[in-house]
Formats: sequence, C-alpha cells, structure tokens
Amino acid sequence: MSLPIDYSASTVTHEDQATRLRALVASPQQMPVPREPVAAPPRLDRRLPTFNLAQPQEDKSSPMLGADQIRSARVIAVASGKGGVGKTNICVNLASAFADLGCRTVLLDGDLGLANADVLCGINVRGHLGHVIDGARTIEEITVDAPGGFRLVPGAGGLARLADIDDRRRSELVKGLTALDADADVVIVDCGAGVGANVIAFTLAADCTLAISTPEPTAMADAYGLLKSVAMANRNRRKIESQCEQSPIIAMLVNQARDHSEAVSVLHRMQGVADRFLGVDLVDAGWIPDDPAVPDAVRKRTPFLVCHPKRPAAQRVRIVARDLRNLLELTASDDAERPGLASRLLHRLIRL
Repeated sequence: MSLPIDYSASTVTHEDQATRLRALVASPQQMPVPREPVAAPPRLDRRLPTFNLAQPQEDKSSPMLGADQIRSARVIAVASGKGGVGKTNICVNLASAFADLGCRTVLLDGDLGLANADVLCGINVRGHLGHVIDGARTIEEITVDAPGGFRLVPGAGGLARLADIDDRRRSELVKGLTALDADADVVIVDCGAGVGANVIAFTLAADCTLAISTPEPTAMADAYGLLKSVAMANRNRRKIESQCEQSPIIAMLVNQARDHSEAVSVLHRMQGVADRFLGVDLVDAGWIPDDPAVPDAVRKRTPFLVCHPKRPAAQRVRIVARDLRNLLELTASDDAERPGLASRLLHRLIRL
C-alpha cells in the first residue's frame, strides 16, 4: 500500500518521483481504478464568466484604456513535461482551429530560447517579445498574421526579466498585452517544456492549463512532474492570497497516439496518478493520432490544419478546440469583469 503524501510540504519524497510513477505506468494492474473520463471536473460548479462570440465587437478597445475598461480573453496555457511531444505543433493548429470556430485567436509564443511557432507557420518575424521587453518594439509591431486565421506574437527570451524591468517598460508591456486581451476571444500560450518559473507563471495566469503527453513512459512521467508542479503552485497560491481566484482548469491531451484505445489507456493512467497523489481532477481534452500528415506539414512550414485539412490529425484538433471552447463557455454574453492576462502574468512572475 502506498504511503500517504503530505501535500502541505514544499518537497516530496523520492518514492513520489520517477520510481513509483514508472512502476505504476509499467504495471497498469497496480493502478487504482480511475474514474471514467468526464467532460469537466466535478468542482466546476461555479460558472466562469462568459461573453458573446457570435457578434463581432464594433468598438474595439484601445491599448490606452485601463484594465477595468476592457474584458479579457480566455487564456489557455499549453505545456509539457518534456520536449519533443509536439506541443508547439498542437498550439499552432489549435489556434487555427479556434479561428475556424469564429474565435478571434492570438498565439503567444512563450517558449524561452526555443521559440519556433513562427517556423512552423512559415513566417519571417519582425521582432519578438525580447524586443518588447527591451523597449525596441511594441507588441503591435511584432504581432503578425499567421496562416490559419490567427495572430502570432513571436517569443524569444525576455520574459525571465519581467520582474526586473523598470516601470515605464512594464507599463508598455502591460498596454500591449492588454490590447491583445481587448481584441481577442482566446489567447493560447505556448509555454516552454519543463517546470520553470515562467511556465508555472503562465499556468497560474491561465483559465486552462493544457498538458501534452505522448504514450511514451518517459513523456508520461514528465507530464506527471508538470501536473505536480502546477498543483503545488496552486496550493501555495491559495495559502498566500486571501481572495484567491478560481484555480485554473487542468486538462490532458494525448498526442501521437496509435488509436483511441491507446489514448484512453494513457489518459486513465494519468487521471489515476493525478487523483491518487495530487488530488487533481484531470479533464479529458482528447487525443491526436500519429499522422504522417503532421511531419509533412512541418517540412512545408504550414499548419497541418491548413495543408491537410481532411487528415485524421486535423479532424481531431477541431474536436479538441470545440470541446475546449465549450469547457471555457465561449458561447453566451456576460459583462463580468475579470483580470486580464497582463495583470495576472506580471503578478505571478513577480511572486515567483
């Protein structure tokens, strides 16, 4: 019988790490019987604020408006425990799928040092977030239109210095991110691989954290490490902040699965360990098949949703986007105010 885990501790025992998890992954008969995948975790009884996507906004908010004068977009932080699981490719095509659904979509490339969403889109960028932090560009100047109908904010370094920049540059960055919020329905953040401070800050600032894993045992083990870090950060936030916002939704997407059966098996195992060791209700975000159209699209530097729209991978991404749209309730009109990405992100980075 497994020893109980002290969730209040800032560290975890060795048994809670790779040894125990890899044994569980390798021996599914030892796993507790997980719950069946559900469309949303049971704790989502408090409804998220919603807004109307059916009618376009005629009077788009200006970046000069205050944060209390604009509504904010839904934010999805896409992360993975390890590199090489197709995270950026998912981000690019998920952004395209949201655009196809009528959502004004922005992809923010927050992968420090290894930002390559522009490469997958075949775009020659004019600048990146590092230039914005340095004051050489504005976000409006670096944002570009991407194939698939969304807008891309290229990223390459700079975010690690957010807590140290002066008030003027911070103000300019906030205005730029606020402008994205005002003119978008969905902001997808491509986080770096791993569990660095910037990744955790993005997940805490998001409405939904989408964790990506493949069926490989190493990817699943590292995905668990990501889930654990996000869960611990959420618990620490609730201890520190007296008026804590609702915890972000945490969802799992299985990429490069051979078939539906393999994807369900991976999801069940991840739901089991997340529930047993972390107390996390892991939402089933779906799966993407291992499709030869995906590497072909990478070589063509075009989203596979654009160059191979009828392939299985493209069809599954559309289903994932539709389900996430419904989960985040991007359907009905509501004028409820909520902090935007700029204020939430800077608040988290400074605290971290």
